[in-house]
This record gives sequence, C-alpha cells and structure tokens, in this order.
Amino acid sequence: MLIDGILLGIPLFVLQRAAFALLAGDVEPQLFVAGFSIFQLVVTLLYFARWESSAKGATFGKRILGIRVVDESGRRVGFGKALARNLGKILSGAVCGLGYLFAAFTLRKCAWHDSLAGCLVVKAASVPSATHPAQAMGGAICGACGASARPGLAFCTQCGRRLG
Repeated sequence: MLIDGILLGIPLFVLQRAAFALLAGDVEPQLFVAGFSIFQLVVTLLYFARWESSAKGATFGKRILGIRVVDESGRRVGFGKALARNLGKILSGAVCGLGYLFAAFTLRKCAWHDSLAGCLVVKAASVPSATHPAQAMGGAICGACGASARPGLAFCTQCGRRLG
C-alpha cells in the first residue's frame, strides 16, 4: 500500500496544487478541498480495483512484494469484487484500524475488507499459472492448517500457504 500510495500520491498532490493555483479566488478553499478529496477517493478506488481485477491480480506495489488478490476459490477477482474489497478498506480503517488488525488473529489472515468481499491476499507464486498446469496439485492437504485443497489449486484457501 505504501508503494501504491506514493505512485498515486505524488501525481495527485501535483494536480491538487495546480488546480488550486488555477482556481485561487474563484472557489472557496473548503469547497475545493472537499471536492478534491472526493476526486482523490474515486481515483484511488478505481486504481486499486482496476489492477487487483487485472490478469496479474495485483497493483504495482503488490507485484513488487510478490502478492496478489484472488477470490476464495483462487481465481482472479472481477472488477466489482475488487471495488467492494477496496470500499471495505474504509470500514477496516474507520474503527481505529481494527479491521486491519483483525487479520493477525484469523486463520486465513484476512482483514475485514477481504472477508466482506470474499477475497484472499496470497503469494503470487502460490496461484497456479495457466501456462504451467503442472503446478496445480488438486486433492492435496495443507501441512500448515490441515485443510483439504480445492482441486486445481497450488495454495491453501484457508491459510494461503503453498501446497506441496
């Protein structure tokens, strides 16, 4: 999130300063800040939803960290589910960040927004590639949590760890 925050924050900051300089005196400062905050929220939500629902399943920051977002079956999430996940981040952070802290105490390490949207954040290498079907290990049992893997997945949908 930090990497993506920097990637989004710098251009949005420059845009905000430029727009404020152009509109100085024409618009109330409070109205400008409120309007730009809504614009920034929409751009951020669309950025995260677009990249998390892409074929790579990850924003640039997530790709650098080697993680991606999948649904509970290990498949790519659609735009609507990715958007719901990112809207849920507002709820996760709204209660003093408890929604994020929740991930530390669950078996699957899911924050509130992941649970609400039915998503998992997993290591990118644990998701079977369409070009390498040999990675799929259907019928395996997770050594970490003992859950049965769904056929065709190379990671556990309960704890997110790689099988095999």
